[in-house]
Amino acid sequence: MKIIPLLIAAVVLLSSCQSFYRVEPGGTAILSVNQFKLPQQIDGFRREYVRAFDGTGHNVGAGYNYYSTTNQAALTVYVMSVRDGKAPTRQEADSHFRAASTEIKNAHPGATVVSISTINGHGGTGMLGEFRYNKVFAGSKQPVYSLLAVFGDRSRLLKYRLTGPESQAPELKTALNRIVKAMSMKNGGQVVDGNPH
Repeated sequence: MKIIPLLIAAVVLLSSCQSFYRVEPGGTAILSVNQFKLPQQIDGFRREYVRAFDGTGHNVGAGYNYYSTTNQAALTVYVMSVRDGKAPTRQEADSHFRAASTEIKNAHPGATVVSISTINGHGGTGMLGEFRYNKVFAGSKQPVYSLLAVFGDRSRLLKYRLTGPESQAPELKTALNRIVKAMSMKNGGQVVDGNPH
């Protein structure tokens, strides 16, 4: 009877699908590996999924969407645990930022880098990249504005990608700052002089 081993395998697989996080009564997902908290809603964005890219919960992404009658935007928060448990160095975070920037440019031919600067959050200063390119977004091909922010935080690398129509660029940049501040606070950060640390 091969059916019983297949059923057992299916039950184990299904039961392990969410084992890399748990959900609090308010909807916040807490990652098992590093206790990072991903709220169900943040700054008007609603979490649509939490996905482990490595099957173990060390490399996780949470997708959020924002919809209103006039605006739409997509946010993905990536949480990558450093396996030795040490805080990532600034060089490791900067290297990850450069690799992610290259991925954006390779995935979107014609993408231009608007600027590269820094952003405060998660216990320090991260790298912030602003990009413009054309893609199908919200059902139509249009110019989009995309932000990339990378931080080293405790034993993890954090990456934020926020994308929306280019016409909303100022609002998107302001929203990313609010989101980083809120995520920093949700995960044990503090605010110094109005900046998340």
